[in-house]
Amino acid sequence: MTETIRAAGVVLATDTPRGRRYLLLKNARHGTWGFAKGHLDDGETPLAGASREVAEETGLRDWTLVEGFHEVSRYALPNDRPAHPVHGDERGRIKEVHYFLGLVATPSGASSDEHSALAWVDVDEASAMLQHDENRRILRLAEAHLSRMGDGRDAGGPSSRA
Repeated sequence: MTETIRAAGVVLATDTPRGRRYLLLKNARHGTWGFAKGHLDDGETPLAGASREVAEETGLRDWTLVEGFHEVSRYALPNDRPAHPVHGDERGRIKEVHYFLGLVATPSGASSDEHSALAWVDVDEASAMLQHDENRRILRLAEAHLSRMGDGRDAGGPSSRA
């Protein structure tokens, strides 16, 4: 049986005078937009891996975890997928991604070498930019969660700063 690829990421949001914005990153290898995420290291918990990936991929270290949001996305990677530069051939394997939700006070960040661009966009723009149904599902769940909380500022979760 093929080993499942384990990954984790964070849907990052911020509230601006123009409304809520979500951070999307454009993958430099295949040109698709998505959230800050990546493979888990051996023995790493999903939350620890998600926090590490946010720092590595965006430079953001000052964000707050929103309690009560942890979604898991499972899907098969396409057979025509190019080999990953670090992890090798992943074609046809199952990928399991743990998503958390985080708030930042100011929309900032810088894309890493893995990404060609980053954008802070509203939920409709984000939904249009995301090519994968699973990412759009996670975005809808994040937006619904924040909407239930009001403006999202009462997240109450621990800061990512350790």
